[in-house]
Amino acid sequence: MVKYNWTIDDLKLRLEELKKSYYKEKDLYKKQDIIYDIELLTNYIEEEYYEYANNKDLPLIAIYSQTKEIHIPYSYIMNDLKEFDNLTINKEIKTPYLRKNSLSNDDLMDLANDFFKYIGHPFYGNFQRIFRQRKKHIKFIPYNEESEVYGNTIFLRSKNEGFLTINRNNTIEDIASLIHEIEHNIVGFMNPNFICTHYCELDVTLLEILFLDYYYHQTNDSDALYLKAQYFNSTIIASNEINTLNKLDAYEQVNGNFIKNKTLKYYANKLGSFNSKDFEYILKDYSNNKLLSLIGSIYAIELYYKFMEDFNLGKDYLKKVINLDCNSNEQYYKNIKRLGIIPNQHVNLYQESLDEKVKVLAKGRKIY
Repeated sequence: MVKYNWTIDDLKLRLEELKKSYYKEKDLYKKQDIIYDIELLTNYIEEEYYEYANNKDLPLIAIYSQTKEIHIPYSYIMNDLKEFDNLTINKEIKTPYLRKNSLSNDDLMDLANDFFKYIGHPFYGNFQRIFRQRKKHIKFIPYNEESEVYGNTIFLRSKNEGFLTINRNNTIEDIASLIHEIEHNIVGFMNPNFICTHYCELDVTLLEILFLDYYYHQTNDSDALYLKAQYFNSTIIASNEINTLNKLDAYEQVNGNFIKNKTLKYYANKLGSFNSKDFEYILKDYSNNKLLSLIGSIYAIELYYKFMEDFNLGKDYLKKVINLDCNSNEQYYKNIKRLGIIPNQHVNLYQESLDEKVKVLAKGRKIY
């Protein structure tokens, strides 16, 4: 049995290496990657927003804190979210019970191997690269209900390596989360700029949907379809919240008060003390996470139907989506539509199909 582990000391070592390499590096593009990685590691290790505990690092902080972008729902994307407001929550599977299993960490990796082999080139080749490094780059820990996080990936662009964490609750969610985080790492290998866009959850959401279909066909485990329906419910809920916040002018910075509506004040209070730094933190932590998940779901559904029409064609579309020019979120938005991936073309069909399958499952019958 493989021992999977990486520690915070491994990240601290990488951080010190990056600080040294920053001052030696002459290439401006590579320096930007190093800046990105330093910020990523600092936030993870120190759990502070723009600060190190050690003051000697502050000059470097000033350099990369200025590159920080607050991701808010830009007007060009908001119209694509409206369609989800017309969808309904399936109350039967809002909080489904997922059966416990006894799969080991090695079992999960074997399942991931089988799935990515099914997906094929270039995803499987990149998966094998991760598989060979798994001892020092993947760790499994018990699920913490308070965090509500199933996994996390720290991908260092300047070093081309990722550190994956999977929070296990011993259900089918474990393997879905592993697929999700491995795909983040794979995309880091293929096009590291993609993981910095508003669309960074697109491919991982698609791979989860495809995995749940694949797993159901292999095992007839109905939990796969229940989980798929649960994900979709979460997407509808996120859409409603984002649209509500947008209507309330939640993203307007008010001098002296920073926030003027009750909704975001509620989330500010959850942080305790509230000041100008907290305002940035709230917007990034709350709206960004909701929005990225939502955008990922909208486009993943459209790509999913490309796979349903023709598997190889769908995979070609996925590769094109990952390798599009990612220098501007708005330009990427235009480019993805030029590929013929139009949001909300299939969203109602997707919900109808999912709801019908859940009804059949509830009656104890097989879907396919």
